[in-house]
Amino acid sequence: KFNMETVTNGLDNNQKPVPESFEDFSPGWCEWALKEGKAIGPNVKVENVNVKRLSDDDTGLADGGGLTDALILRLEISYTGETNGNEPSTVIAKWFHKLTMNVALKWRLLFRMFGETFGSGMEEEVYRCDIKFYREALPLIEKDFHHPKVYYTGIVDKGNRNFWNGTIKN
Repeated sequence: KFNMETVTNGLDNNQKPVPESFEDFSPGWCEWALKEGKAIGPNVKVENVNVKRLSDDDTGLADGGGLTDALILRLEISYTGETNGNEPSTVIAKWFHKLTMNVALKWRLLFRMFGETFGSGMEEEVYRCDIKFYREALPLIEKDFHHPKVYYTGIVDKGNRNFWNGTIKN
């Protein structure tokens, strides 16, 4: 499990570590997150953020978040202040906006019987592994493995959901 200190370090003014809605991707939140990731300087201000769900222009089909219910978003960002031209104008965000896996109740009950790793804590472990990869694995291989720049990762981890929330309510 994550140490919650790594999640809440740097949070100020009741800042949310993870947006809960499209509206939460505000200029203030984006500025805070980009400064956390040292992607923009201390005197740079995010002026505007345009958030769109990534989709295919020809078909209109929405993104695929892999085997999770993550949304893939494009954030177009404009700045004011002491900019140097290296600030990202577009950021792609993988946003786990809700926690649900659409699986029939009989299968959820069966998964629950398999235990914490594959059962009741399955969804939480998927999200934790994703964050751990960005925070712990990428820094170890960044010189040998070309990957997109990661500016910020955030997670709200309160532990595995109980039987009622994780199995019955899903």
